[in-house]
Amino acid sequence: MLHFPSREKCTICGKYFLGRRKQKYCSKECRNKAISRSTKDWIYRVWGVSNAPNSLIIGKRAEKYVAEEILPSLGFSNILVYAGNGPIDIFCEKGGEKYAIEVTTRPQYKLTYKKRAFLDWFKLKLMVCHLKPDFSWYILKELNSESSYCLTDYLRGRGGKL
Repeated sequence: MLHFPSREKCTICGKYFLGRRKQKYCSKECRNKAISRSTKDWIYRVWGVSNAPNSLIIGKRAEKYVAEEILPSLGFSNILVYAGNGPIDIFCEKGGEKYAIEVTTRPQYKLTYKKRAFLDWFKLKLMVCHLKPDFSWYILKELNSESSYCLTDYLRGRGGKL
């Protein structure tokens, strides 16, 4: 059976194109945008949103909560919370190793060049603590100084269950 192309409308950019029935996107770029958009929707549904107007207050509370509750229960000692606008949130030790800990309530974390240089200069290991904005759940993950990390990879590996 022959299928003739029909005039379809792209669900992302709104352009009309000749395509097969039930084809939703005019190009690979629009398809990729749709996939990344659905991934973002999924992660924010699971994780919650921390881009509220009071996100700075939530961030400071998160740093305090991690330093006072989570890290001591995991065996970290000599915990120092940096109060200013420095490159790292918390410094601590565990088992003779020195760690720099970044606390974030967002589902993604990017390691910038300045932070890489800071970590390499002081020979610190980096850990990222993703804390849900409602403080009900967290992930503490060690990173090497070359990588960035996205929580989506971790949650997809667990089937999206918290």
